Amino acid sequence: MIAHNEKKIDYPITSGALVIKENAFNSGRYWVQDLLSHKSGFANEDLVDLLLLCNGTRDSQEIVAELVKLYNESERKISMKTKEALEDLKQLGYVSFVDKPTFRPIIFHGKCLQWSLDTVYLEVTDLCNLSCSYCYAKPDSKVKRKLNTEDIFGVIDELASIGVLKIIFTGGEALLHKDIFKILGYTKSKKIDFSLFTNGTLLNRNTVKKLKALNPESIAISVDSNRAEIHDMNRGAACFSRTLKGIRLLHREKIPIRINSTILKGVNDKTEDIEGAIRFFMRKGASRIVMGPIMAYGKGVESEDLILPLNKSAEIAAIFKKHMKELKSKHYEKRTPPLKLSASFRPNNGDPHSVCGVGTSACYIRSDGDVILCPVLREKKYCAGNILNKGLRKIWLNSGVFNHFRTNTVNNIAECRECAIKLKCVGGCKARALIYNGRFDSPDLWRCSAKEGFWASHNSPENQTTP
Repeated sequence: MIAHNEKKIDYPITSGALVIKENAFNSGRYWVQDLLSHKSGFANEDLVDLLLLCNGTRDSQEIVAELVKLYNESERKISMKTKEALEDLKQLGYVSFVDKPTFRPIIFHGKCLQWSLDTVYLEVTDLCNLSCSYCYAKPDSKVKRKLNTEDIFGVIDELASIGVLKIIFTGGEALLHKDIFKILGYTKSKKIDFSLFTNGTLLNRNTVKKLKALNPESIAISVDSNRAEIHDMNRGAACFSRTLKGIRLLHREKIPIRINSTILKGVNDKTEDIEGAIRFFMRKGASRIVMGPIMAYGKGVESEDLILPLNKSAEIAAIFKKHMKELKSKHYEKRTPPLKLSASFRPNNGDPHSVCGVGTSACYIRSDGDVILCPVLREKKYCAGNILNKGLRKIWLNSGVFNHFRTNTVNNIAECRECAIKLKCVGGCKARALIYNGRFDSPDLWRCSAKEGFWASHNSPENQTTP
């Protein structure tokens, strides 16, 4: 019990899983993310100074005293700002208060690379238990050397050392890797968030319980329809029921689910097909839904008759817009406002280089160690090097494969220069631009054909639902 003449002392403290990165996504700003709650957002420098003091070893007055040393403002003014900022951080879930010193570390990544590498796709195996008719990837039996578990641990060590914020584990089918849960656990131990791409057929109570304990940012599952006959026709007999079982188990454990759905011409492209699938995915607990066409790449080259016409883009966008409000109200928290202690906050006008970060803040590592541009752009001509021969840092900084994306912006795309949403769309998907037009410095015609700002997505990794 606190005596009447004693003042309660509070120690601001984070969850112990807070990560702050300078110049994240090449924005010139600070990114703050909590690996426990998966809350994230940009912060100004003043607030980062405050957060770094909230490791549970200083009370509020001691924090004010530290900030007074940093800033040329009165103690009274700093105290008022700090109190207000801490209350905001508490409401947002970044900070809590304890009544005695309790140390919890905060991970800080200063600017260490000319081009900030923030998101990495890591293909742990190229093996898969399905054989989808339009898959962009296939096992390469000619490759003699594949990454083993120790190799992957080494990759994760290097990713941690350069401040990568998120690893997206994929395949093939990632759950076929015998040590996948050791790999995911090692990733968490290095304070890196992760997502997992899977077809869902190998999820069971045991695997889902293990995933729950590891607290992934999300699990992305491929589902092409709410009708078993369509999904199974595309991906393999009797896999729809197994995939749905996996989704139910994830939803029961409150693990965020993203649905990736491929729309095929003449198969599941009618308005009633798309609306039925969206409503179905929402009922099953999807917090994000991504729908798109197949591309003339990989096996898709053999299925050109299934590629959607460009005018279908606007129709799908309109359907999504119709259901967006309901989806957000069910599954989405309010977007985190800019985190700031002072009024100053550097505006984010978007990365003018790439909407997805290809070559500027993101890359893909194949199961043989090749570093490539993205999951689709995986041919040898798009290989920047192999991590079994050279470290990722050197490859990322020095390979000429990335040069086009770093030296060209959306303003180099003639068709985009006068577009009102060019800094949101940034020319769209670079792989689709290449497939449609034969060159990277051209617009993604699928996205352009939507003719709605709804399609534009920002390149920061805030939760978005886009077709």
